[in-house]
Amino acid sequence: MVRDCAYETSFADLSTSKDNEEFQRCNQHLWAAILVAGDSHAEDLFNALSINLPKRFVLGV
Repeated sequence: MVRDCAYETSFADLSTSKDNEEFQRCNQHLWAAILVAGDSHAEDLFNALSINLPKRFVLGV
């Protein structure tokens, strides 16, 4: 089973680091991600989705 795919990153890190490998692995197994972008309010939403979704593929930027 694929481990949960809920993590926070920046767009710059996603394109240049191991985060890209993680994103590709999650995308291959879980399809489309829920993208949460924004400020501290978005961070609260990211945390709520990360905790409560049964199959987590949440990307916070």
